[in-house]
Amino acid sequence: MVVLQPEAATDTRNNKAQASPEHAAYRFSSVATASIVTLIGVLAHTAPGEYVAQAVQLPYHGMWQLKVTVRSSDIDETTVATTIDIR
Repeated sequence: MVVLQPEAATDTRNNKAQASPEHAAYRFSSVATASIVTLIGVLAHTAPGEYVAQAVQLPYHGMWQLKVTVRSSDIDETTVATTIDIR
C-alpha cells in the first residue's frame, strides 16, 4: 500500500504550505464477518510525500474498511476511509 501526499499541499484557509505529516498509520477492519478482525500498522516515510506499508496480509477475502490517518501536528490529524473488496 502506498499513500501519496500531494506536492506543495496548501491550506486553503490561509494559503500556507502544509507541514509534512509527523505520523501516518493504517487500519484494516473486516466488514462482513461475525468476528471483528482489525489490523493496525504504521506507514513508513519513504520519500517526500510518500508513505508505504510493507507486507500487509489480510487473513481472508471479503469486504474490508481501510482507514488512513495522518497526524500533521500534536493536535491536528486527518482520517480518510474507504471500503474495498479483497478477492
